[in-house]
Amino acid sequence: MNREKDLILSKLTDAVVSLNAEAAKNAAEEALKSKLDPAESIRALAKGMRIIGEKWNKMEVFMPEVLVAADAFYAGMKVLEASMEAKKGEQPFTGTMVIGTIYGDIHTVGKDVAKAVFAAEIGLKVIDLGVEVPSRKYVEAVEEHNANIVGIGTYMSETFYNTPKVVEALKNAGLRDKVIVVCGGPAVNYRKAIEFGADGAWDDAWVAAEEIKKTHERKAWVENSMNEKAGIVGEKPLSVEEWIRKLKSLGNIGEMTHWKRMEKAFNLEEPDMVPLAPEADYWPCYYQGYTAWEIFEGPEAVAKRTHALIKTWTEFRWDAIWQYVDLSEELDPLIPPEKRKDHYVIRGPKDYVVFKPVATTLDDAIKLFQEKVWEKYGYGHAGDYFIPHCQQLLEFQNKMNKSIPVITGSATVSNHAETVVEVQRLVKWLITETKQKLHDYFDLVLQERLSSLDGYKEFAAKLGCEFFCAWGGGRTWGPKQWQEFGEYEEIYLEKARRIFKNLFWHVCGRNLKETLEFLATRAPGIKAIQFDTPMSQYKMSWPEWYEWVAKLCKGRRCAMSSPTTQLLMHGTPGEVRDMVKTFIKHTTPYTTAVVMTPCEVGGYTPVENVRAMVEAARTYGKYPISL
Repeated sequence: MNREKDLILSKLTDAVVSLNAEAAKNAAEEALKSKLDPAESIRALAKGMRIIGEKWNKMEVFMPEVLVAADAFYAGMKVLEASMEAKKGEQPFTGTMVIGTIYGDIHTVGKDVAKAVFAAEIGLKVIDLGVEVPSRKYVEAVEEHNANIVGIGTYMSETFYNTPKVVEALKNAGLRDKVIVVCGGPAVNYRKAIEFGADGAWDDAWVAAEEIKKTHERKAWVENSMNEKAGIVGEKPLSVEEWIRKLKSLGNIGEMTHWKRMEKAFNLEEPDMVPLAPEADYWPCYYQGYTAWEIFEGPEAVAKRTHALIKTWTEFRWDAIWQYVDLSEELDPLIPPEKRKDHYVIRGPKDYVVFKPVATTLDDAIKLFQEKVWEKYGYGHAGDYFIPHCQQLLEFQNKMNKSIPVITGSATVSNHAETVVEVQRLVKWLITETKQKLHDYFDLVLQERLSSLDGYKEFAAKLGCEFFCAWGGGRTWGPKQWQEFGEYEEIYLEKARRIFKNLFWHVCGRNLKETLEFLATRAPGIKAIQFDTPMSQYKMSWPEWYEWVAKLCKGRRCAMSSPTTQLLMHGTPGEVRDMVKTFIKHTTPYTTAVVMTPCEVGGYTPVENVRAMVEAARTYGKYPISL
C-alpha cells in the first residue's frame, strides 16, 4: 500500500509540475478511490505548486506556465474538496481567505496565481469573489465564510485607490479587527496600502504567502483613511489657433528646442540636457479639471483633450506631448456599434477606462479577424475622437515650428492580440492551445495591425508626426513565447520604421531580460526603449537595473524610464527626485536617456510629485552629466 500511495501522491505533484489539469483530476480521483487522506493528497498538489514557485524564482518558468499550473492545482483540489465537504470538519485548512479583483478592475491573472499559491503554501481555503468586487461583497463574504483574511487584487493604480472603501466597509461592519487585509498586483505600493488601512501589499504571490504568515502571527493592525482632494472645475477649451497666438513667441528651455533635444537622444547623440517626456496621457485632462466621463465622449471631448494637454505642457515644459488615448479607440472597430457602451466602464472622475473582452475563446477571436468586422462596424471612437485629437495636436506642433514634438502610438501585434481577449486568456492559450492555431491568430492580427499602420501614415505621419510609440504586449511571456512568436513584432516594426522616423517600444510591468535583449538586438528600426521594473527574481537594485539596461542599449538604443508610475503616484517628492537622479546617473555613462514614466501617469498622481520629476530632470540632467 505504501508504494501505491507514494505513486499516487507523486502523480498529484507531477500533474501540477507538468501543467496537466486532466492528470491532476484523475490522480485526485485515484487518491479518493484508494482512500488516501485528503489532507495528504492536498499537500502533494501543494508540493507541485511549490516546485513551480522554485522554478519561477530561478526563471525556469514564466507567467504562462504558472497560470496553467494553477489550473492543474485547482483541478485536483476541486475533486478533493468535494470529498472533504461531504465529511464536515476534516478540512485541513489553516484559515479562510476571500479574494477578489477590486471594483473597477477586471484583471485576473495575478489573482488566479495567488489563489493557488495561498492554498498550497499556507493551506488556506480560498473563496474567489471574481472581478469588480464592491466593498459590500467583501463584507458579506467575510461574514458568510467566517474568513480571517481579505485579499484585494488590483492591476491599475487608479483602482488601488478603492482599497480604503473596502477597509472602511469592514470597519463599519465591525469586522476590521478580525481579518488581515492584503493587497496584490503590479499597481500596489506597500506604504500606501498601510496608509489606506490594509496590512500590506505585494506583487509576488510567493512573497505575499510568506508575509501573510508573518502578519497572521504578529497581528500588526494599522488603521488609516484617505481624504481625496476636491477637484477644480474645467474651463472652456481654447482652440489651437488661440493657443498659437498665446505661445508663438515662447522661447526654448536650455540651448535646444524640445524637438531637437528628443531627436538628439534618439540618435544617440548628447543633447544639452536629458529630455523629459512623461507619458502624461490623461493626467493633464484631470489636472485641468475635466472628468473622465467628459473627455471619454462628452461635449467638446476632442477640444478639451487638446486644450488640457497644451495648457499642461505650457506649465511644465516637458520635451514632448503625448496624445491622450483610451482602449475604446483600439477595440471599437471590433464591436458592433449598438454594443460598444457595454464594453467600457468609468468608475470615478479620474479613473482609467476599464474594458471588457471582445472575444473569450480563441475560435471567436480568430473569426473576428477573419471576417474583418471593422469594415462593417466602422471605427467608432478611433474616428470620432482619436484621429481628430491627434490632428489638432499635430497642427499645434507644426504651427509652433516643430519646436515641440507630439507622440502618438499604436498597439503592436502581441498587445492587440492580448487586449481583444484579455491578457490572462491569451497567456494561458500560449500553453494550452496548439502552436498552429496560435500562429493562425497572430498572423490574422498582424495583417490587421499592418493595415492600421496605413491609417497612421495618412492621419499622423503625413501631417508631420515623427515620434511613434509601439505599445508592446508580451509583458507576461517567457523566453519560449518570445522565441516562438516574436517574429510578428519584427514584421510590424519593419513597416512602422518606414513610416515614422523616431520609433520606440513601450514595455511596462515586470520586465524580462530576454524581452529587452530582443528589443535591443532584434526589433528592427526602434531607436529607444521605454522600460519598467525588473522581474522580482533578479533581485536587482535600481542602480543595478538601470546600468544593466544602459549597457545593453549602448550603441544601439536610447534608454527611457523613471520614475515608475507607482512611485510617481504613491511616493514622496523626495523619492521621485532620487529615482530620477539614480536613472540619469546610471544610464548616461553608457547611452542617452529620456526621463519617461514606464507607463501612463495615473489620474490621482499628486501635482507636487510631477513637479519633483520635472525639477529633478532639469537639475540632474544637464550635460556634461556629473553625478
